[in-house]
Amino acid sequence: MASLIFSSCPYDAFRGAINFDADIFGVILVDGSYKPDRSAHTKRSQITGEIAGDGYAAGGQVAAVTLKREGDVTLVSLGAAKWTKASLAARGAVYFKRRGGKPETEELVAYIDFGREVVSTNADFDLDASSIEVES
Repeated sequence: MASLIFSSCPYDAFRGAINFDADIFGVILVDGSYKPDRSAHTKRSQITGEIAGDGYAAGGQVAAVTLKREGDVTLVSLGAAKWTKASLAARGAVYFKRRGGKPETEELVAYIDFGREVVSTNADFDLDASSIEVES
């Protein structure tokens, strides 16, 4: 599976449910059991396979999400995150708008596929910043 912007994200931005200049965003880590559905998944409550492990708290952590326009392309920048002294295994990351920890209300932004399972054993787990281009 390739990394993607959830189809609901532009719609939520157009209707004002997501404000990339003002909102707080988060990121959770998921295992290989999660199968992203670009069209059907709209809220964090639809995400399955959130990982568990030492150094990882359910609900993930705050991460930056910003937009930048370059000609006919909008670049969605997804911020880095770090889990310290973590023992975990993850296949991907899901970015979403934070609304106080209520998954049924939190809008999805993007899924990043690591391409393989990444394992950390009592070490820092670094999620590098990345970006996805969206053609206008």
